[in-house]
Amino acid sequence: MAAFVLVHGGWGGGAWWRKLVPLLEAEGHRVFTPDLLGLGEDRTPVADLSLAAWAVSIAGGIYAVGALVTLVGHGSGGLVISEVAERIPDKIASLVYLAGFLLRDGEALGDVVRNDAHSLAYSNLLIDVVGDTWTLRKEAIRPALFGLCSESDVEFAVDTWRDEPLFSLRTPIHVTPERFGSVERHYIECAQDAAVSLAMQRKMHEAMPCASITTLDSDHSPFFSMPDELARVLHGLGT
Repeated sequence: MAAFVLVHGGWGGGAWWRKLVPLLEAEGHRVFTPDLLGLGEDRTPVADLSLAAWAVSIAGGIYAVGALVTLVGHGSGGLVISEVAERIPDKIASLVYLAGFLLRDGEALGDVVRNDAHSLAYSNLLIDVVGDTWTLRKEAIRPALFGLCSESDVEFAVDTWRDEPLFSLRTPIHVTPERFGSVERHYIECAQDAAVSLAMQRKMHEAMPCASITTLDSDHSPFFSMPDELARVLHGLGT
């Protein structure tokens, strides 16, 4: 069985995986759901955050697992898992991008999202220059991220929402064929995603080919809207 490390996406935290975790554990997997620094329940100040700090933090957690991990990145968590793989490729069995940003060396999240004409997230983006964060207009949160989710799941997500540090939009990733490229990667498409359009998901994984492509008929947040289906896919990738 696998050791899964699940890296949440924008504005979220490790608790957003709460419906998925018991399903994977029931199959015998070990599951770890860290908060990225400054998000979820972590209170690291924005001034102390960077993409590198995120990657180093997740890498440290992987060392503590003591086994090869299946590293899953949702949405902007894709940036983080790519950076982690560049640092510790020998500790990762495979990378899984869940509607994740699978970027090429030198690309930044902002480079991609501004070219996603069908993204409700980008069209409703709000930047707080003083706070050095970015978020979404409140009225766009559900249709962009949680279109197929229950009211209770949307309420939980909104209650645990944290504004995203601005560097995550602006910082280019750095990956090489020798390190990041040596780790097998997989992509899980979300066909009804209004935050990262299916067209953009496919553009990314066509530019960065993956060992497998799976499609869920879900919104951007299948860990809420269809956890059983997502668990089955991950179980298959982890065995």
